Amino acid sequence: MVDSPAPEKNDRGSLKLADNGEQILFECRPNAVVLAGHLFVSLLIVAACLLAFIFVPSLPLIIGLILVAMILAAILYYLFRYLDWRMYAFQVTPKRMILKQGLFAKKSAEVPLERLGEIEVNVSFIERLLKVGSVRISSMGDDSVILLRFQDEPVKIRNMINFTAEQRKNPGDGRAKSGVAPYSPVDEITKLFDAFERGALSYQEYQSIKAALIRRIIE
Repeated sequence: MVDSPAPEKNDRGSLKLADNGEQILFECRPNAVVLAGHLFVSLLIVAACLLAFIFVPSLPLIIGLILVAMILAAILYYLFRYLDWRMYAFQVTPKRMILKQGLFAKKSAEVPLERLGEIEVNVSFIERLLKVGSVRISSMGDDSVILLRFQDEPVKIRNMINFTAEQRKNPGDGRAKSGVAPYSPVDEITKLFDAFERGALSYQEYQSIKAALIRRIIE
């Protein structure tokens, strides 16, 4: 049985929202291991340049300037790769999947959960050694594919997407089968207010969660 994904929260503890205002139920990016190769290349260039300064102290000025430029370029190269990794985000909301990537040339792709096709989990030999895996998500009705590589817990990602898509198609079915009353946003708002009155939630958190619940009522 797959548990319902807990909504993502930001550093302040408030619910995270996608650019379109929808609540983010699940978010992931590749494991930081993808930066290892870029870090190695950058360190190698920096180390080689520094060794040149140490062992050849009487370098011509133009050579010295070139080496300094190479050091700066190596640092900027890794910084660019790191920021590009930080900007990558695969998000799942109650309605759709969103893939955002790119630092300067930003790209974004959205696939409604109603068009979710097959989800494949693949773990290559290298990925198995690194304890990561790949998730390939296809869309019904076209040939678009979302490929998530070097992901932690790829099976969990697949299960979260399937669970959310199933809830989108048949809201309340899982609760009915288990003998639990169907989900009621109105009841949740009442419980939310009680939690706010007890001091368990800040006013900002209360308003953010309440707004998300109200959207589910009117949709």
